[in-house]
Amino acid sequence: MANSYSKKILERIQNSASESAGVELGKLCITHNYSVREVAEVFEVSRPTVYNWITGKTSPPKYLRSKIKALVAKLKLRPVPTLTHEDE
Repeated sequence: MANSYSKKILERIQNSASESAGVELGKLCITHNYSVREVAEVFEVSRPTVYNWITGKTSPPKYLRSKIKALVAKLKLRPVPTLTHEDE
């Protein structure tokens, strides 16, 4: 499970039909293994607020959308981390 996202939240994000910046951010955070706490700190909002954005329940406020879109663009350029087994 990616960075403590519950199965329910993962399903809501992956199955969301929304094309909002928040949902896109959620999908990329899961892919890149960023926690909701980390996202909340970056945008100086609460964790429940981030959960609402990434599941499509609410949209980020207008004043944060450009910042979110900039982060989404950076994450799209970043290689997807691969799982390694250091114990092997």
